[in-house]
Amino acid sequence: MFFYKMSGIKIGDGAFINMHVTFEDEYIGNTIQIGMRVAVAKNSSFIASSHPNNSLLARYNTMKFGAIIIEDDAWVGTGAVILPGVRVGRCSIIGANAVVTRDVDPYSIITGIPGKKTGDVRERFGVAE
Repeated sequence: MFFYKMSGIKIGDGAFINMHVTFEDEYIGNTIQIGMRVAVAKNSSFIASSHPNNSLLARYNTMKFGAIIIEDDAWVGTGAVILPGVRVGRCSIIGANAVVTRDVDPYSIITGIPGKKTGDVRERFGVAE
């Protein structure tokens, strides 16, 4: 956790980051924020910026970047990928290997590629707001 925080990633109290989690951000700063009590499973990736490097596509302004915010009490499953500019709402669950390309409402269950809402935490698990 120490090295993540030194690189500018904000990690809330009680958050758990498992092994082999990747944080990609070419702009050192507060572009990746992990809330309090968030659980991040192994092999997950948080990609706050992406571009084609030396490819001819680089000429066409194909770079994508944006802050990633994971709100309090969310759970990011094994192998999930969170792309630039995404906010994951509080108490949401991102399923294993899901690729999240857009914002996630609080209490959502997201699965698949691309990630889609497939459930509600309150209904599925009886969680109260």
